[in-house]
Amino acid sequence: YYTTSLPPTAPADSYEASEGWSAVAETPGSTVTAQPVKTINGKNTLLSVDWQPPAASQLMHSRFMHPVKGMAGKTRITLRAFNQSKHAITLYPLLDNSDETFFYGRPITITQGTWEPVYTVSLLPENYQAATKTRPLPKLDLSKVTNFGFRIYNTRDAGSMLLEDVKVE
Repeated sequence: YYTTSLPPTAPADSYEASEGWSAVAETPGSTVTAQPVKTINGKNTLLSVDWQPPAASQLMHSRFMHPVKGMAGKTRITLRAFNQSKHAITLYPLLDNSDETFFYGRPITITQGTWEPVYTVSLLPENYQAATKTRPLPKLDLSKVTNFGFRIYNTRDAGSMLLEDVKVE
């Protein structure tokens, strides 16, 4: 795996170093992978996320997630990202609870070509909406969250990004 820029070395690896990441291509015919990779100096582990739409210029959706045992008492997810795609990409924070209801948070945009400053994603329940037609809409209970991650939304091009220093605090 090749990148034109490495982030500053983090004091310790976080979720990006875990083998527990799973990637799901939500658009038929598309592909997505999420896997940890070591830097050449061996001091950092980065999470590599790569995607390919089913056909040129076709919109696609995909997600990548990591298991957790509840997030009660946590207030945020932080990360650094390097987007190696042709265009900026939009990531939607995604939480999955024990009854398999997905909750989407406010999107963040990862611009192309440089390591971004640290992104902070709030875990306040009022910032999330359930992806369901059930009424009334279920409320997010952080103690029941079984997976956290992100949804890549509406990208038309193949691409890749690296994530570093992914933490739940």
